[in-house]
Amino acid sequence: MADKVRFGIVGLGMGYSRAKLIPNTAGAELACVCSLDAEKAQQVAKELNCDWTTNYLEMLMRKDIDVIGVMTPSGMHCDHAIMALESGHHCYTTKPMDIMVAKCDAAIATAKRTGKILGVDFGNRFLPINHQVRAALQGGKLGRLICCDLIMKWYRDMSYYGGGSPTAWRSRLVTERGSIANQGVHYVDLLQWFMGPVKSVWGRSGTFNHDIETEDQTMAII
Repeated sequence: MADKVRFGIVGLGMGYSRAKLIPNTAGAELACVCSLDAEKAQQVAKELNCDWTTNYLEMLMRKDIDVIGVMTPSGMHCDHAIMALESGHHCYTTKPMDIMVAKCDAAIATAKRTGKILGVDFGNRFLPINHQVRAALQGGKLGRLICCDLIMKWYRDMSYYGGGSPTAWRSRLVTERGSIANQGVHYVDLLQWFMGPVKSVWGRSGTFNHDIETEDQTMAII
């Protein structure tokens, strides 16, 4: 790699907030952004002083990009990640890695075969306080681990589920898969990081408060 790690970002919903961080990060450079929304891509490129495109394959052909940041809807993450890895780029996806385990396995296998790095954005693992908690738990400072409770009461109205690009992707099984996969995955990951690998899961979910395909309430014992 060059002196700076050069990024290309695909998806400018959550990807916009990630793209804005790159120019202010030492050792990083934003080379290109990609969105199906040409107007949005052009606006972001002008603001952040980078190139733009509406064609993901076109961005993957560029030789001045080291890492592809995948910020598309959840059900597309591994599709775009595999394409990035196959084209010779490292890849960093937002959470969740995907909504299908088989696609996650395929992306991991592709990373191993191509020798490229594949990372997933579980930002809670980078917070110093969580490192201290994990060290205390795993070092036995709190005694024997019996259980860990997680309660997430996050409010989302219909404007959240009806927005995004493509429109309403957060409300659909094929692109999002539900609140536990989208919001809850942050803390399910943290539970595993604190407590160790999951051996079994029992859970129930349902849709109670929104007119959407996916669940908006989940309870589980892991």
